[in-house]
Amino acid sequence: MPTSLGIIAFFAIEGLYLCFINNLEAGFFPALLGSIVIFILTHLIARNWAKQANAPASRVYSLPLPMVFAAIKGTLRRYRKQSTSWRVDDDSPMTGDIRASFQFFDNSWRDMRSLIPEGRLERLITLDVYLTANADGTTTVLLRWNVYSPVCAGECYAIVDETSREIHNSLREREVIESDEGIGCK
Repeated sequence: MPTSLGIIAFFAIEGLYLCFINNLEAGFFPALLGSIVIFILTHLIARNWAKQANAPASRVYSLPLPMVFAAIKGTLRRYRKQSTSWRVDDDSPMTGDIRASFQFFDNSWRDMRSLIPEGRLERLITLDVYLTANADGTTTVLLRWNVYSPVCAGECYAIVDETSREIHNSLREREVIESDEGIGCK
């Protein structure tokens, strides 16, 4: 992604110089500088996405472990993107560990068979959930993501963000419901 955006920026700046100054050679160095800046910025953004997905912070919820476990599994079962949903590969209610995967195929590469012979890319996102019951009745939730995408992983990171947000929103809603009922109050 950073390379392609850098190339696009180069030709866009060159085109602007050609249109307004009518001198293609005058725009070479500004276009080169602009493409390098765009490359560096998009590279930093992509690296930040990967860093957030691989090292998220844990969160504490004032719910018992079995309730958090059920809420997360329910959220994963309900999440759908086009015709694909999360598949819970392994779960252990006793330890509070859940392993899920989200595999989908990107068919948007059909016109680029010279780059990708099959015309489609396989993408895989795995989620490892670690739940820890605390002595005060709260539960610590840690989500660890692993993204496999040969190119353009932005769509995968969008799914990671959406799923994380849905899991945390579901747990917050349950906290509110439990606190309204008088259970799980701190």
